[in-house]
This record gives sequence, C-alpha cells and structure tokens, in this order.
Amino acid sequence: MKKQGGFSLVQLMIVAGMLSGIFVVSLKIMKNQNQIGKSSSEEFEITYLFDDIRSLMADSSVCKATLELVSPYEPMELEGIKSDPDSNELNYQPFRLAGKKYGQSNIKIKSISYLVGDQEASIDDGEAFVKIVFEKSKSALGRKEVEKRMKLHLLLDNNKKISTCFSLPGINTEGESVSEVKDRWYDISGTPNIYTNEKKVQIGAVGRWSGEGVAVQGSLKIGSELGACHKEKVGSLRYEKNSLLICKKTGKWHEVWNPYRNVVVDDFNFATSGKDRVEVTKKPYHFCTITKSELYGARCLTKRLSGNLWQLSLYYDRGEKSKCTFRCFSKR
Repeated sequence: MKKQGGFSLVQLMIVAGMLSGIFVVSLKIMKNQNQIGKSSSEEFEITYLFDDIRSLMADSSVCKATLELVSPYEPMELEGIKSDPDSNELNYQPFRLAGKKYGQSNIKIKSISYLVGDQEASIDDGEAFVKIVFEKSKSALGRKEVEKRMKLHLLLDNNKKISTCFSLPGINTEGESVSEVKDRWYDISGTPNIYTNEKKVQIGAVGRWSGEGVAVQGSLKIGSELGACHKEKVGSLRYEKNSLLICKKTGKWHEVWNPYRNVVVDDFNFATSGKDRVEVTKKPYHFCTITKSELYGARCLTKRLSGNLWQLSLYYDRGEKSKCTFRCFSKR
C-alpha cells in the first residue's frame, strides 16, 4: 500500500492533548514557584518587622510605655507597640484592632501578648517575654502563622510595678561582647541581700538585669553630707572616692562596693592596619570589656572561653589604622 503523508486527525488530537497537559503542568510549576518566592519574601519581611520591634523595645522608655497597663505577674494581650513614649500612638498593632498590614502590605499581626511564668523566663529573675504572632497572606505556601518571642529584662519597684524594662536590640552595629557564661554575682560579706558583679550593684532589688548601674528596692538616700550613721539613716548610701557605703544597724558606715579594692585590672591595647589581631588572655578573668575604640572599617569583640580565659579580637576590614582597648578584671 502507498504510505500517506502528514498526520491523521487522531494523531493530531493526541499531540494536542499532550501539549495541553504540558502547558497545564508548566502553569502549575510557575504558580508554585511564584508562591514559594512569595513565601520566602514574606518570611524575610516578618524577620525584618520583628527585628524593628525588638529595636524599639530596646529603648527602656518605649518598653515601659508599651507595658504601662501590664501587671508583671499576669499574662496579658497588648494593644500594640509604641514608637514614642510621649505619644499615645501605637506603631505595631494586631490587625483586628488597626486593620493594618505591614511589610509590602502582606503581613498581618494576629496578636501581641505579654507572657510570664514561662519555663525559659521567670519574673523573679527579672525576665519575661512578648510573643508576637504574624500571619502571612493567603497565597503564601507552608505555615500561615509565624510566632516570634522576644525576651524582656525587667526591674520592679516597691509596689511590684514595672519600673524599667528593655529587650536586646535587633541589630548590633557596634562592638559586641559574647559570653558563654552568665554574669557572676557576688554576695557582699556580712551585708545580706546586697549583690554585685563587675559593673552593677543590686540592693534588695527584684531580679537580675542587664546594663550598668545600681538597682535598689525600697527607698534610696544618697549624699556626701549624711554625717553620722544614726538609726533613722539605716539603709542610706554614701559615695566616697570609688567606695559605696551603707549605714547599718550597728551605727557604722560599711563599705558596700569598691571596684578596685579586691580587683586586679589589666588593659590590652590592640592596633592594626591591614590584618586581624586575635589573642587569648594568658590568665583567667572574671570579666573583659571594650573600653575604647577607634574603628575605621574594623570590629572589636570579646568572648569568654572555657576556664574563664578570654578571646580579644580586632577584625580589620578596610580603611585606616584601627585601635581597640580592652579592660579585664580579676579578683586579688
């Protein structure tokens, strides 16, 4: 028989069906790729939004204003995060209250909650959490809700109200200090309920806190003209030349804190241009910190190692000569 040229109608229909199937599959693949890309983009947006909220709450005045109505020992839904402690305006709010979306108008905030009594934080240790639940757009793949938790450091006043609070900032652009061991606190011998470490003094205060300074629970009297230690002055403080004194029931002033009395202080000066400098201290220290830096495209870092040795680093990136001064403390 003579062969016929071209395709039969049946063959054309089969080919058309195959092409249609391939086209549909291609469309689905493209749609999935777009959804995956959008989901990744929204994950990034949520990370950025949470980072911005952490940076806002790192300001103690913003944190305190945001938690103004919070009872420290009770969980509570928050109406939002303030951006200015002197204004009633809320910067970030749940969608049900503000009807607002964030990022590229894709992200909703489902809820903002103050949490306490968590297994990872205790108000008695001066810690609590703010939990934020973000909600992605309907077209995003994977999980629709993303939960982020931000640890807060709190200090309570005599009436068990929040007097100070803050979180760690979202982005650290300066020198950083990393420790694998929590701050060591020392009891002051013979002075109950007074504690100190290398940068802080705590007198009857609730919890431990980050930062520097003095935390006192109850009344505080400070002055250089307090004179004799009478019974009505018990608990008063006096500061004299690197020494902090307290009036005790014995009728005498007792030294609470002298940063140089039983402490050895060593300074380390690093300077570099064109290369990194990383050294480990030859002896253990209780604490090392950055006291001075002249940075031109460089970073200063401290890190506690095992055995209380410290790694001191100046990482050079570019630019002119850079300098770091580290100060390390140990007990005599």
